[in-house]
Amino acid sequence: MEATLVPSSPAFSGRWRLSQIHRLRLQVEAFKAMPCRL
Repeated sequence: MEATLVPSSPAFSGRWRLSQIHRLRLQVEAFKAMPCRL
C-alpha cells in the first residue's frame, strides 16, 4: 500500500518519510501525555 502512496521521486519520498516519522513522534508524545496508560 505504501508503494501506491509514494511516487518514484526520491525527494518526495524522503519528505513523505519525514512526515510519517513526525506524525509517529506526535502520537508517541500524545501517548506519553496521557495520565492513564493501558
